[in-house]
This record gives sequence, structure tokens and C-alpha cells, in this order.
Amino acid sequence: MVASGPIIQQAMTRVRRSFPYFTDDMLRLKDRSKRTVIPRQYMWYLLRLYGRSYPWIARNTGGWDHTTIMWGVKAHVRAMQNPESSLYKTGVRLQNTTGLLEEIERLEREIKQLSDTAEDMQRQRLALVYQLNDLREKAYGLSSEEPSRRQTHEGVDRAHAPSHQPKG
Repeated sequence: MVASGPIIQQAMTRVRRSFPYFTDDMLRLKDRSKRTVIPRQYMWYLLRLYGRSYPWIARNTGGWDHTTIMWGVKAHVRAMQNPESSLYKTGVRLQNTTGLLEEIERLEREIKQLSDTAEDMQRQRLALVYQLNDLREKAYGLSSEEPSRRQTHEGVDRAHAPSHQPKG
């Protein structure tokens, strides 16, 4: 059975640009003709670029053994690098996936920036909480040596505040 989902459909769309005749049924057929094998291996290769594991690809593209997928992806890469191969001659070249690789790198950069931004936002939030507590202390007349009830009960960690010790 061939799974349907956004990743499978994206890869299938890319395969059909180079092989318009390729169908979902051809993906799971055990046919070994070049007409079927080349686009199938290209599909597996694209799914690997999308970060899918060999077992995942095997399960979702017709119940293949994961080692078949591994072999197919390696065969596709070798064929793309060989100008004498039938794959190279059909027009499926490495540059067809360059845009995809660039898109993956762009998305990875965006995710990292969002992570960095989230950390910055958390630091800014904590700084504002500290400022708010300082203003509350001033507004309610608490001395800086006494922790406010809000701090002790809500668990706001204030590393810069002096520790509370009984006067003795």
C-alpha cells in the first residue's frame, strides 16, 4: 500500500515533472523495467532528502524491504553522477534537487533563528518580570531585604536578589 500524505505527494509531484507517466501504482509494483525503476528510485531519493528513514520509505511506498530502498537510493545517486547512465540522459540530474536542498537549508536556518528568538524572548520576559517585581516592591513599600509574597509563592527565581536571613 502506498501512503498518502503531504511529503509523499510533494515527492510524487517532483517525480512526475520528470516522468509524467509515473503513477502511484508504479511505485509499489515489483516491476524491474527501467520505465518503473528509475522514477521509483528517484522518489525514494527525494524522500531521503526530506529526512525520511529507509524503513519509513519502505513502509509508505509499497511495503518494500528497507535494504531495497537503501540500494535504490545509492543506485540513483551513482546514476546522477555518471553521464553515461540512462538516468543522466533522461534529464534527472543533481541540479534538479539543488533547489530542494537549498530549501531544506533555508528552513533549517529559519528554525534555528526561531529557536534563538524564542530563547531571547524568554530572557526578555524574565527581565520584565524582574522589573515588574521591583516596581511592586517599591509601590508597596517592601524593603529590598524582604522577599515579596509574590516572589516566594509564585516561584520567581531572582538570582540578583539578596537572600533572606533572619536578623539576629
